[in-house]
Amino acid sequence: MMIAPPIIQQSPGLKNWLYRPSAIGVLMGKSKLQITLSWQEGRVHQPIQMNFEKAVTRTAAR
Repeated sequence: MMIAPPIIQQSPGLKNWLYRPSAIGVLMGKSKLQITLSWQEGRVHQPIQMNFEKAVTRTAAR
């Protein structure tokens, strides 16, 4: 995911990459978070959904 446009001279493979989702959803257990986006180009966009199926636990350092 990129917030700023890439420098095409440094990464020419990204020249034609463009995906504008209508929303980014995150599902973690019983929690659901969503960021809704809008674009001024008049096209229909699909959402992205991320599901975390296994909790990541942090162990204390010894």
